[in-house]
Amino acid sequence: RLGITTCSPDQSSINIVRAATDLFSDDCQDFWILSGSRLHHGLNEKDYNLNLHSLKVDSRVGIQVTQNGHLVFYADGMCMGAAASDIPTKKPIYCIFDIYGRTKVVSKELFQAEKLEELCKKKVKKHVNDQDVDKLFLPKYMLEDIKKMSKPDS
Repeated sequence: RLGITTCSPDQSSINIVRAATDLFSDDCQDFWILSGSRLHHGLNEKDYNLNLHSLKVDSRVGIQVTQNGHLVFYADGMCMGAAASDIPTKKPIYCIFDIYGRTKVVSKELFQAEKLEELCKKKVKKHVNDQDVDKLFLPKYMLEDIKKMSKPDS
């Protein structure tokens, strides 16, 4: 089982539960959990495009909460669509892993998209000759950064 919550694990008011299934209750509206191919939010549950039980060894699953409050899962890099909406994005969001059954190893990796400035610098480095970089109308620090970069692969 895999999901998110807006409840901080550091809050002393949080009760430790035996399993994520204990959170499938009306009292737990701050939890969104994918169990098999069903997304649970409080007492509500609905079918979803991803079935965690069908994952193979070395499969990678990603979770994203978009700026507009959609909860999206990824399986081996493929977007599986929005599983939920109206996630409160103004609150901190925490990941939930419920490890059981045949699961042997779980690891986490924080993914963040590159900033637009970094993407632009890479494009400039790729398409502008080194001797012409100083002719660009860009801030000096950015010109220096571009000159220090190695040429990106084509």
